Amino acid sequence: MSSMVTQHLKPAAGCDVATRLASDAARRPSDDSLLATRCSLLAACSFLFAVCFSLFIGPARAAQDSAKLPPVELELATEKGFPITGAQEWTEALAKIGLARVRIHAARGGEKPSVERRGSRERPRFYVVGILTSHDKLKLPGGAFSRNETARLKAYLATLQNDGVEGVTAERAAFGLTPSQWKTIRGVLEHKIDFDTKGSKPADAVRRMTAALDVPSVVDARADTVLASGKPVLDEVKGLTAGTAMAVVLRQYGLVLRPQKRTGRPVELLIAPAAAGELAWPIGWQAEKKPAELVPALFKFVNVEIEGYTLREALSAIEPRVDIPFLTDHQALVRKGIDPGKVKASMPAGRTYYHKIVRHILFQARLSGELRVDEAGRPFLWITVLSGK
Repeated sequence: MSSMVTQHLKPAAGCDVATRLASDAARRPSDDSLLATRCSLLAACSFLFAVCFSLFIGPARAAQDSAKLPPVELELATEKGFPITGAQEWTEALAKIGLARVRIHAARGGEKPSVERRGSRERPRFYVVGILTSHDKLKLPGGAFSRNETARLKAYLATLQNDGVEGVTAERAAFGLTPSQWKTIRGVLEHKIDFDTKGSKPADAVRRMTAALDVPSVVDARADTVLASGKPVLDEVKGLTAGTAMAVVLRQYGLVLRPQKRTGRPVELLIAPAAAGELAWPIGWQAEKKPAELVPALFKFVNVEIEGYTLREALSAIEPRVDIPFLTDHQALVRKGIDPGKVKASMPAGRTYYHKIVRHILFQARLSGELRVDEAGRPFLWITVLSGK
């Protein structure tokens, strides 16, 4: 058919009609290619819409959240000798961190750094007085800043807006908490553990402990992995308070418990890997009472002779007789290659008291035992390696 057509129609510019038709067909996109093109255009439009949304809605939402915070008014008094150009430079620096309400004037005498909450309960604001020193430093209640420390100053103001006057003026207790925050977290961690822990999965034990507390908890991703794959808990901490109990259990896995206060959030408990120099919740506290007053049963005289038993067996026989938990620093013992189930314990026949017996058999394994108390004052014996060994 195509040959008949090419015989009767004139060729154009050196090619016949059939060739032109084939060439046009090749240039004309198919339905599939048109569909693919439309999909690509739709995807591009969707991407552009998402970008525009984040560019316009994101900042708007951030501005809305910022608007909910109480505004800060800053009045700065300049000391004698303050640089002539300093006022303009500080004004520009403060404007970059969103402080528009700033007044700077020469000190009239008697001004001191101060902060007070003003306004109503529904619409509070903070009035801050600062001193610009002759060394071009800004002194505020609870801190001093140079002009290039805008990030630190911004964090200070955020703490003020979120946590109030106490957040920037109160003296800090352990973990950077204010006295009232410390009192709260200490009280929360006095909760008594009421379930068996020995032999349980570490992730389950820690989850049950934190679930019973009135503060939020955060598990570091690395800690979560360790707990999920860890061997069963070796110590029984039922009856102890949550702070000490969690510190003991977490220690077995190289983890620690640490209260933390992030800006704009309540105090929370962080579970994370132990790190050198990082403060962690302690495994018990130093007792105020003398050992004989704290655990009278440890000083009860008994007839004794220990032969043919391991250290673990000897300690397991003594523990219920003195009615306090014996808890072990398993991580330290593993690090030193000490296995209480293999070390032999011995004590010559005689009459003595339990405290001396325990110290004697622990020393044979290069271990020591220290009496400590939990947050509620309940005593326990913490067994670890001898110092310096």
